[in-house]
Amino acid sequence: MKKINLFKLWHGLLCMLMTVSFIACVDDNEDTEAPYLEVNPATLTFENGGTQTLEISTNRTWKASVEDGSWMSLSQTEGEGSASIQVSVPEGTVGEAKINIVMSNRSGILKSATVAVKAGSVAESKLIYHETAGNADASQKPYVSNYQGWDKSGDGAATVEYAGSNTSVRSSGLTNTDAYEGASGPNIIFFGSSPATFDIRKITLAEGQTHLKLTFGASRSKQNEDKSYDNSFTPETFKLAVSSNGTSWKEISYEKNKGDADRPYWILATAQFSLKKATPTLYIRFTAMESSVFRLDDITLSTGNGGQEVDLEEGSSTPEEGGGTAISRIIKLQKGGQTQLTENMEFEALVCGDPKVNNASAGTLNLMTPDATTANEGIVLYNSKLHAQIKETFALGDKVKVSLKANKVKLGAYNGITQVTDWEISDVTVVSHKNTVNPILTTADKLAEYAGMPAIVKDVKIDAPGTWEAKTYTFGNVTVFFNKNATSLIGQPYKAGSGSITGIVTVFKEKAQLMPRNLEDLKDFASSEPAITEVTPHSLSFTEAGGEQSIKVTLQNAEGKSLKVSGLSGILSAQINGTTVTVHAKANNTGSAVKQTLSIQIDGTESKIEVPVTVAAKAAAGTKLVMSGFDITKGKDGSVELPTDGYNTQNTQDASTWYSWTYNSIQFKGAKICIANEKNGGGIQLQGNASDAKKQGFIFNATKIEKIQSIEITLRVAASSNYAPAYHLYAGTSEHPNTNTIEPASSMKEENGFKVYTHTFNLSGGEYDYFTIKNDKAGALYIDAIIITKK
Repeated sequence: MKKINLFKLWHGLLCMLMTVSFIACVDDNEDTEAPYLEVNPATLTFENGGTQTLEISTNRTWKASVEDGSWMSLSQTEGEGSASIQVSVPEGTVGEAKINIVMSNRSGILKSATVAVKAGSVAESKLIYHETAGNADASQKPYVSNYQGWDKSGDGAATVEYAGSNTSVRSSGLTNTDAYEGASGPNIIFFGSSPATFDIRKITLAEGQTHLKLTFGASRSKQNEDKSYDNSFTPETFKLAVSSNGTSWKEISYEKNKGDADRPYWILATAQFSLKKATPTLYIRFTAMESSVFRLDDITLSTGNGGQEVDLEEGSSTPEEGGGTAISRIIKLQKGGQTQLTENMEFEALVCGDPKVNNASAGTLNLMTPDATTANEGIVLYNSKLHAQIKETFALGDKVKVSLKANKVKLGAYNGITQVTDWEISDVTVVSHKNTVNPILTTADKLAEYAGMPAIVKDVKIDAPGTWEAKTYTFGNVTVFFNKNATSLIGQPYKAGSGSITGIVTVFKEKAQLMPRNLEDLKDFASSEPAITEVTPHSLSFTEAGGEQSIKVTLQNAEGKSLKVSGLSGILSAQINGTTVTVHAKANNTGSAVKQTLSIQIDGTESKIEVPVTVAAKAAAGTKLVMSGFDITKGKDGSVELPTDGYNTQNTQDASTWYSWTYNSIQFKGAKICIANEKNGGGIQLQGNASDAKKQGFIFNATKIEKIQSIEITLRVAASSNYAPAYHLYAGTSEHPNTNTIEPASSMKEENGFKVYTHTFNLSGGEYDYFTIKNDKAGALYIDAIIITKK
């Protein structure tokens, strides 16, 4: 009996030791709470480039990667715990991509999330042709010409035929199931002895189908001498070409995602292209330059936004490809579909843009081959995080030594220019200063050939004088563009006449344009005439009670000149004091708003500017409140001051820090509010944040307003902004409601350099006495007026 007990004792001790051993393998720091991953927002939309914030909430290590979007950059691609990352998209970008966030610990992937990214106005996609290679028996590895199990579909697929050289249909190898969206399996097209080709013949295109998008799944698997496998996909050895007749082919480039990084090593490739001239029939050819390593599946052709221009006319040619320089080689690699350098490259180049003026996206360094006179000798190094360092380090005319690292820097295209990303400031060193940069003398119809290079066009005619703005100008057949970053150019006056304009050549929406680098590039149109370059604010709004507001006028070349005003009458008048115009408004006792236009002019010249002035209509007693930003600042009734362009110590969690005011015997309160900078309209600014409640500004009525019928909010946004105001209005029966959302009817008009939005919220469906304007979305609000109508 004792022996049995001793055995049980040893057995128990052994079990305890095993239990302790297993417990010791667990990382207490990682597994004390359940893993979670939340990403907000789920979709990012960029109307014309810019930077937005993506909030990652997690308690584990995470990594972020971009799929199908080489034009997009992330401020951070990995981290531990919650983080905010900045997602940047260059101006003019059109496309769709994904950001994949994967959360993991030492055991592997725990959770993942995907954020959809949309840039520009993405065209509606219409399926023209799709092929999955079907699921018929492919065990005998039939050649493409003998296979009968094709599964083609789409509006243009009925006429399709297939041809191939050294290509067969197989079901062997790693399946692509779940490797990318729409992956079909099991059958694929296999490329044997190189060069091996697979042709899709006679796809029917409908009239006007010239902007196209082609996607396909593919894999590369090469066995090394040590029996390991190299699964990295190499676009330079897997070519894509298109034709209108099946005999004359044009090679086109494509981008691949990062599917070859992990099992099953299938990538999804995308080619965006535009046919220079429409064709009723399209042929597609895939060519493998390596033997027995490539597989192809799930080919889709649809309408899209287009991209690289393709001329399918027989005998057509592309611009001269340069003289074999390092820059022309980089351009050729990028146009050939390569998205990353696979060799180190060192070369000298000239800074051909002007970083100090920066008429380009933040983080742009324009380079060209020294003394270049042919096309394809200009590229862009782009890194938005290096914007300040680029401006400080480089100048127009600097000769620099560029050292680009293999398998690090990426290749892409933006506005027709080959673009190098993921470089560091230490990769470019200045060799000498003040070298001559000779622009290419050309004509408007040849501009696109010199994308990325400085060019000069003569005999440009400007019909009327003005001041340069951040926008696109068309002078005859010459297009000139000014980026909002070029502050030293914007606001400068120009004169009418004929002359030359110089600038970096870009291509936007298939149209070549010049981006002047500095005022020297515009010297033929420099004006010494007196000019009004700016007024602040750009418009005035008064409540029905009227009042007094001032406009600051900025002049150029106007020494000894004086201003004059016109356009106001009745209850409105204006007085001039130097460069300040003060507008006086008497009370409006009518039921209609008074709207007039104040004209400010330099006396004795044609230079003038107009400022809209509005006085709100008199409301019926007790039924309507019209509260302007001016009323909010004038009605202060607490100890908290309302600052300009900042929130001081206002804390959304501490009511003692909130700003309060009284208007028409009603008390209002707000947090994270301030007086907006004049460039943002000069009204009331309300901070916004999509995920952090501490940064979500709000305004609410602390005094009951019986039976609110509607609330109308007028907001101003600078005309150059790509984003419409986004926020919520909540309604309720008790103070500071935060749950019942009311959706607005919205309208927008452009007015004197601003987009003016009017949002009308209908509260008539309930017995609401309180409301809250809460900016729980990204971006600040700039409020001009709040109009409250009671039942």
